[in-house]
Amino acid sequence: MTIKTKMITMTAVSLIVMAVVLGAISANRLTQAGQTAITKIEAMSVNEITRIKTDGQREIETFREDLLARKKEYLKSQVKTALGVLEKGYDDAHNPDRLKAVYRAQLQNAVNTAHSILATVEKEIGLSELEKREKAKSLIKALRYGPENKDYFWINDTNPTMVMHPYKPQLDGKDLSESKDPNGKKLFVEFAKVGQEKGEGFVDYHWPKYGADKPQPKLSFVKLFKPWNWVIGSGVYIEVAENRLKQDAAAVISVLRFGPENKDYFWINDMTPAMIMHPYKPALNGKDLSDVKDPNGKKLLVEFAKVCKEKGEGFVDYYWPK
Repeated sequence: MTIKTKMITMTAVSLIVMAVVLGAISANRLTQAGQTAITKIEAMSVNEITRIKTDGQREIETFREDLLARKKEYLKSQVKTALGVLEKGYDDAHNPDRLKAVYRAQLQNAVNTAHSILATVEKEIGLSELEKREKAKSLIKALRYGPENKDYFWINDTNPTMVMHPYKPQLDGKDLSESKDPNGKKLFVEFAKVGQEKGEGFVDYHWPKYGADKPQPKLSFVKLFKPWNWVIGSGVYIEVAENRLKQDAAAVISVLRFGPENKDYFWINDMTPAMIMHPYKPALNGKDLSDVKDPNGKKLLVEFAKVCKEKGEGFVDYYWPK
């Protein structure tokens, strides 16, 4: 082999070796660059995913809070509607004019029935005037009506003198023109006045309940029996009226429903706490629930009463069968 050939061969080999070395270096650099790029992309992906998760969780919490706030406002408005029924019942029970409207028919019918007995006896033949009056008094004295069969009638004349009182016979025959209730009202004078001026009407005053000693608010209807100048009357105690109107209000609330399926309901408990009315669990009505707990040990009825006592209104979270 000539010297020239050898030189060419060596030069070619050197170029090949250099090319291989440069290729290896380039390949290594490309691999490193690629790995760096992949690492950066992966890091960016993790950060982005973390950010998206964080933003998503924040949006979920915001949505949940907004939903809860709207739910609270909705519940508050519904309870306010039901509360309006109770407030009206309470106002009616303490408003003499409203009580007159509620009890007008009942009291008028009762007094008219007793009044008709007087009229019937007064027309009887074969009895003296005194015998007629004694018989009439005896019949009226025995009359009772009402939910407890304790509501009664009394008779006074226009002087006014007590003719007959079934629970206070010690008053019979006494002049009651100076008799006053705790507010200074001369109630028997008022009975006589209404009878003489209007024939019949309502009088509100205070009088002991069913033979007790302490006077209580009462509303009575009286009617004049002109042949004997007797005024016959009967009334309702405000406490009794209030209980009736409470029951009426609770009955109205018991059938109220709301919500998407029209199954959401209202219940009523007092501050004891005892259940007044529960539409789906009537077995609880009237029971003391101060020791009733949910699965987490929360005395929910106690919490309801506590919130109302301390704040007037508020929200309570707990567990209860659906």
